[in-house]
Amino acid sequence: MAVAENLEGLIQLLQPGRLEKLHFVRLIWTPGLAVARTIVVGAERFVTDTGHALGQHWFGAGIDVLEDLIVAEATRLKSPTWSHPELIARLKGKENREADRFAAGMF
Repeated sequence: MAVAENLEGLIQLLQPGRLEKLHFVRLIWTPGLAVARTIVVGAERFVTDTGHALGQHWFGAGIDVLEDLIVAEATRLKSPTWSHPELIARLKGKENREADRFAAGMF
């Protein structure tokens, strides 16, 4: 569980010293870094308070539990979140609307 603006940079930072190639299991997009940090801090606090953390590692919490915690924190903040496919669809829709406005002569 981490917050990043640069996903490739995060993987490169975490990869040294690991035999297996790291990859993302789930991506959850938020409307900005401040929101993402607030969500992750809340989820980390819950995992730590319930005894499922060892330092900054969440060995006792499965990926589904972590995702549920993130969704719960986002709900508490009344913040939207998007899966990776949802964000791609959202960006494509925005791009298409902008192209339609440009074609109609509205800049």
